[in-house]
Amino acid sequence: MHAPRGNLEFFADPDSPFHKPVFAGDKLIVTHCASGWRSALAAKTLHDMGFAKVAHLAGGFKAWKAEGRPVQGKSPAPADAAQKGAVTGIGGIFFKAKDPQALAAWYQKHLGLAVEHETMAALEWRELHAPDTIGRTVWSIFAADTKYLDPGTATFMINYRVAGLDRLLESLRKAGVTVFDTIEEYDYGRFAWCLDAEGNKIELWEPTGIKPH
Repeated sequence: MHAPRGNLEFFADPDSPFHKPVFAGDKLIVTHCASGWRSALAAKTLHDMGFAKVAHLAGGFKAWKAEGRPVQGKSPAPADAAQKGAVTGIGGIFFKAKDPQALAAWYQKHLGLAVEHETMAALEWRELHAPDTIGRTVWSIFAADTKYLDPGTATFMINYRVAGLDRLLESLRKAGVTVFDTIEEYDYGRFAWCLDAEGNKIELWEPTGIKPH
């Protein structure tokens, strides 16, 4: 399972409301990360918390892969996706609320979401094909009367990370999909929008690798 270093103690402590069952019992726990440094600290933390059977993957996933050991993944390699234009992941989840600040505080209190700027959070993860690269999925709440999700018919909108944005937009237009003319460009990526078959607005983001700000 994925356990961000900042959440490890909460997941491992049986008295924590965020405790994960995977840490229960007398099983061997092997921690791993991209290069082996964070996993070594995580293993020490678990050992200090009383876990007797703990080990970590020396050299991390990067060394494991370099040694030709087996790896498994289902998402397309970025180069393959860029050639045809395709979704590579989830960039963000946006939804409406009557009281965005109060609802965000509820998520922070009860689900442990690290809320920033009152109504948003950035969930970090690592790229499958480039484990040293950190990706982020943005979770954000908008006011009920926001126009940002218009003309979509739903109270939510999903941002999809894509490779080959121009090729993807061309393919969507040829297929008769409603694609908006606007393309916005920032240092952290390019954005475009379309509607799915049920009228839900979709945000397409081609990231540059720079952290959104």
